[in-house]
Amino acid sequence: MAGIADALLDLYQASGQIRFLKAVQRVGGWLLRRARPMGHEQQGVGWERNVGGDLNAAFWCHGSAGIASFLLHAAQQKVLPSAIEIACKAGKAVAEGTRWAGPSRCHGLSGNIELFLDLYKLTGNEEWLQAACTFARILEAYATEEDGMRLWLSDEGPAMISPGFLLGYAGIAATLLRLGSLNKSLEASISRLF
Repeated sequence: MAGIADALLDLYQASGQIRFLKAVQRVGGWLLRRARPMGHEQQGVGWERNVGGDLNAAFWCHGSAGIASFLLHAAQQKVLPSAIEIACKAGKAVAEGTRWAGPSRCHGLSGNIELFLDLYKLTGNEEWLQAACTFARILEAYATEEDGMRLWLSDEGPAMISPGFLLGYAGIAATLLRLGSLNKSLEASISRLF
């Protein structure tokens, strides 16, 4: 639902049509009301997979990271009050609850690093940059060498290497390049991952 709302927000930005904005605000309001405390001392937030069900994992494809990405977009456009506050709480849930994840952008460390970088960009809070760097160090464990190239294992299967963007090493490489571009002192650390 957050992904659809995010696309509708893009449509509103491109067209100026209020019907898209109203849909974004309805979905955004529903998501804000459905946020549930989770994590250490209940400082993070998550969302139920189904109404009344268990909280979803904190991933980009189906959880706090993806919903927070939409909320950050809404906060940037100033169309959803309290979006930034809830996005930051979702970021806490992601930081606390997904260090065990695989490497992918879709439902793993790379996608969560992207959220931390977005949070850092919007808030300027160094905590988010630190979280991104921590997850990048964990991501290193999934790297392998093949024919002189640094690649990452895919979430598609055990010991499988894929060039895909969401489940393979292309998305991971894009994330690491973005992380390295934010701070020259990080550049050397990131370059050794390639």
